[in-house]
Amino acid sequence: MTPDLDSDPGPLAANKTTVAPLRPAAPEGLDVLIAGGLFLALLGAMIGIILLLDPPGHHPLDTPSAKLTLTAIVLLGQNIAILAGAGAASWRRHLAPARLLAFRPLSWPLCLLAILAGAIMGIGLDFAVQLVQHLLGLPLRTPGAELLAPAGFTWTAFATIFVLGALLAPFCEEVLFRGLLFGWLRRRMRAWLAALLSAIPFGIMHVEPLHVLYATVAGFLLALLFHRTGSLWASIIAHVTINAIAIISVYVALAAGVPISQI
Repeated sequence: MTPDLDSDPGPLAANKTTVAPLRPAAPEGLDVLIAGGLFLALLGAMIGIILLLDPPGHHPLDTPSAKLTLTAIVLLGQNIAILAGAGAASWRRHLAPARLLAFRPLSWPLCLLAILAGAIMGIGLDFAVQLVQHLLGLPLRTPGAELLAPAGFTWTAFATIFVLGALLAPFCEEVLFRGLLFGWLRRRMRAWLAALLSAIPFGIMHVEPLHVLYATVAGFLLALLFHRTGSLWASIIAHVTINAIAIISVYVALAAGVPISQI
């Protein structure tokens, strides 16, 4: 029999041999507003500062090192804002973050399954995006390649973007979009609809049209993975795998001499 996707906290979580029991507390709408509001406020402030430092038509920050620094500041700042918002929500509710966000421990088999799921998502979605580009007659590009490699290939750039983009960003984004937003929505509607609605703002955050499509589908699948396992660690591990594959592939191509405009 196929497990019910709308059960809560998820059929895999019910197996006490694979997931340690932990009863999560349902996030409230105010929790989502606090975390999302801090995230949007700080992101808007950073964009405003960047526009003041580098107004349209002038390019004082148009050097590889400046681009890398700005990218690192934006990534670090938005992730700190998410963590601060989640911490404020936990403090307001007098709950440990692990309980509010369903940080259930995962067994090694489920960790490996999450890695495999992330790899399939990353490779499959990249293929799907390239297929869309081919059908529309667009150049075959990796979504967000310029953001992943703002300074071209250097080991410093690779290490910086990998730590911030493949490790920190997935953790923080899962906290906000799956742990809080999806966790709140799934108490009010069917799981697949909650997954879709929580994936839309996650996709829009990535700005570039094809990247928005890529991220929206990924967010939907990550939410279902979280729901089925009952642990936010599952979607975090899968998200880390997706981003790591994307970043490594871009920097391998750059190291091989492929221009960023052709990746």
